[in-house]
Amino acid sequence: LSLFRDDQRREQALDPLAMLFHGAPVEPGELRRVFTDEQLRLTRASAEQSLAQLRRIERRRLSPERQISYDVFLDSKREELEWLAPDMAALTAVRPLDHFGGLQIEFPSVMAAGGSFAYRSEADYWRGLAVQKMLPVMFDNAVLRFRQGLDSGVVDTQLTTRNMIAQIDALLAQPVEASPLYSPVLDFPAAIPAAHREQLRSAYAAAIRTEIYPAYRRLRAFLNDEYL
Repeated sequence: LSLFRDDQRREQALDPLAMLFHGAPVEPGELRRVFTDEQLRLTRASAEQSLAQLRRIERRRLSPERQISYDVFLDSKREELEWLAPDMAALTAVRPLDHFGGLQIEFPSVMAAGGSFAYRSEADYWRGLAVQKMLPVMFDNAVLRFRQGLDSGVVDTQLTTRNMIAQIDALLAQPVEASPLYSPVLDFPAAIPAAHREQLRSAYAAAIRTEIYPAYRRLRAFLNDEYL
């Protein structure tokens, strides 16, 4: 059981985007790993570590129920490593976004008021802003992945690409104050001092206007002018 817990805890820590989507606390700087070789390497090493620990357990000495748990865990780790193998990553990692659940549409939903990210205190608001400011970094990482796919000849469909462009257009058509990313500062919990609310509104608006929307425009330009 400790092996299962350690594996889960380690893999969660290595996937900051998944943690963010599930409402777990995330250090903004950890999001720099999203869509990178470092992320793949660390996740692969974690799975290999779990398999090595599992092999040190004598399966025949376990109860029938725990033998089942052993086998299921073994199969899941082997499958995970197959998906993380370089030849498989060369087909999957180079297509980091799509129109079904890509970061370009999921991130605003997660960070919006009522999304997975909880805005309870002033510290939460400033941390949320720091997380939002990491979106351009993740988009840049995604573009690097797409370009790797262009170089290797592994690309997504024109339909998927056009749909992503349309999604970005719809988001950029929203005024800053109507963006889901601005929605947390439309209504504050009582714990936020009134004197600090305008500062937060200004900071969120500035980040969306000068950092996040430009990042969306760069992603759109790449998808439309180069990738498509």
